[in-house]
Amino acid sequence: MKKILLIAYLFFSLDISADQLHEGVIAFEKGNLDDAKKNWTKACNNGVMEACDKLGAIYYFGYGVEQNQLKAKDLYQKVCDAGKGEDCMKVAKMYDYGYTVKEDKSKALQYYKQACDDGFEGGCQRYYALMRKE
Repeated sequence: MKKILLIAYLFFSLDISADQLHEGVIAFEKGNLDDAKKNWTKACNNGVMEACDKLGAIYYFGYGVEQNQLKAKDLYQKVCDAGKGEDCMKVAKMYDYGYTVKEDKSKALQYYKQACDDGFEGGCQRYYALMRKE
């Protein structure tokens, strides 16, 4: 019985989180950045990685919030760690070019490889280009 309740709770939580992601998109499209941020924060905290990515973007570019690229990097890294290669690429570029963080080619290489391993072709291209330089 406990397993059934846990499964029901998890499905209900995922449904609410998906709704928060969607509500955030609608709010963002209408220019209501505070509501977008609130919804995406809740969804991200509930494990919706797409919401974490969108939240990272508003911090990276300063949409409706004080620009905080370090917070954006942390959010992108969270999504990367969940297996999303595109966000690994974002973190890699930050290290590769010294955006927000100290330039670190070895960390950039690590994240480009992770992006590649997660199926993001751009990560493979950049990884192999850097490997040829070394």
